[in-house]
Amino acid sequence: FDVGERFPELNKIPSGPAFLGKESCEAIHYAIDEANRLGLGLGLVTSSSWNAGGTWVKPEHANMALFFSEKVVVKGPVRFSERLPFPSFPDKTPKNINGLPVFYKDIAVIAYPNTKDSVIKDISLVKNLSSEMSQDGFLKWDVPEGEWVVVRFICTNTGKLLHMPGVNSQGLVIDHFNPAATEMHFRTVIEKLQSEIGSLDNSALQYLYLCSYEVWGISWTPNFQQEFLNRRGYNIDPYLPVFLGLKIKNDDVTERFNYDFKKTVCDLIVDAHYKNATKISNKYGLQLCAESGGPGPVPVDALKALGALDIPRGEFWYGSPMSLVKEIASAAHIYGKKL
Repeated sequence: FDVGERFPELNKIPSGPAFLGKESCEAIHYAIDEANRLGLGLGLVTSSSWNAGGTWVKPEHANMALFFSEKVVVKGPVRFSERLPFPSFPDKTPKNINGLPVFYKDIAVIAYPNTKDSVIKDISLVKNLSSEMSQDGFLKWDVPEGEWVVVRFICTNTGKLLHMPGVNSQGLVIDHFNPAATEMHFRTVIEKLQSEIGSLDNSALQYLYLCSYEVWGISWTPNFQQEFLNRRGYNIDPYLPVFLGLKIKNDDVTERFNYDFKKTVCDLIVDAHYKNATKISNKYGLQLCAESGGPGPVPVDALKALGALDIPRGEFWYGSPMSLVKEIASAAHIYGKKL
């Protein structure tokens, strides 16, 4: 387990080499040789500390969320022809020389009636104006009668970094909802090991390990709209005002949408990350062990996530209500996991 100091200001522990750099891989190689000699099995965490990520993660594969611009209120009928403000995003988001995110994707431009009670009575009143906006954010729209709110949604990086890595190992956390990001991450780890060790077949290295998922916010991924449509059977765009604090039609419809959104997030992290990581690990003769059930407010069906692994595992913290024991045992019984 490669990890940094919890209290770096005490300056008690010297900085180690960059995780999976040459010196790090040589040390791991030595540990594998010693484990072979002693007849031991070895497991390796796939990042310096947690979550999954590292120095090799580029913005297009890094953790993302949904962001929106300040609301523009327009009174119709009128011809609207203006550049929409670019949505605010975190200071940590990787930026280009123009100050914009290195990677971002426009998700939708929507308009809805400006309501006093924050309830949109009919979903047909939510207008999708995405096709009316140019690439530089300029919107041209014939506004119907009434007062309308226009909002631009984008997906971009949160700038989320590893929690407590070694000084020389800080990097971006991956987009856990994008199968390409998980594949890039695991192949990078495995290829760096192979470049030092050679084939991993029949070596003492038997397991790759993922710590608990600890990322919060409105999780998003560039392909989320299509995934939502495929999995839930309807278009998410008219429901985007819910993320602004509005209700669609009534409490019941709004709560049903929120359930579908959370269900899709859950399905994506299980399929794109845990199942995918297990499949890739197994391809190289390794098993995957992970704390896929938490602890913490993890946006996932914990039993389903734990069942996607070779070896389900949780965390036990003495005296803490966040300790997970029964949940992991239950997943092992349900999915027939012997460890």
